[in-house]
Amino acid sequence: MLFRSATEQLDILMFEWEDDAVGRAIVDRVQARAAAGVRVRILVDGGGNLIFGRSNHPASGLINRAVNDLAQHQTLELRRTRNPFGRFDHRKLVLVDGRIAWSGGRNLVCRAFTEHRDLSYTLTGPLVVEMQERFESSWREQGPEEKCTTRMACRNSREPNLQSTTRNLQSPNAWARLVYTEPGDHLLQRTLHRMNRDRKSVV
Repeated sequence: MLFRSATEQLDILMFEWEDDAVGRAIVDRVQARAAAGVRVRILVDGGGNLIFGRSNHPASGLINRAVNDLAQHQTLELRRTRNPFGRFDHRKLVLVDGRIAWSGGRNLVCRAFTEHRDLSYTLTGPLVVEMQERFESSWREQGPEEKCTTRMACRNSREPNLQSTTRNLQSPNAWARLVYTEPGDHLLQRTLHRMNRDRKSVV
């Protein structure tokens, strides 16, 4: 349902995307949205499937078959995240029209939904804008600068209107803050440490 609701842009950032029942079902949905004229951009970690994937086929091409099929699709854009110094991008994120975000611990593999006790969440509101900005930054970092050379390219190069994502929404049911961790910046670690310290001081 989440993928089908995309009418303008669908952005996906994923660590593992295997060629199993879940991975293949998502491939079909993504390709259908691209064929319908939705701009689809996909960032997949370059080593997630190869190092951590489960497959009966040891050949890298077969392990990455779902991702390779997406790369061959003419109407969507796919970039593999480079991993200098053994870095991996473990994020799992789906953004729909810059207004809905799906994230959490689940990769697009069967075991994440049937074996592991992974959690995922869907949200709207101001945090989606921040997540979209993070995706844009990663997209630019992992590929060449995009040029607008044709009418189709010009249409595809526009970004969702992020300023409108917080309009016409219901009153918030929770307060939240986006925190992260990356080489050289450990905001998540500092935030958890501060929360633990403050909790102990209250007790």
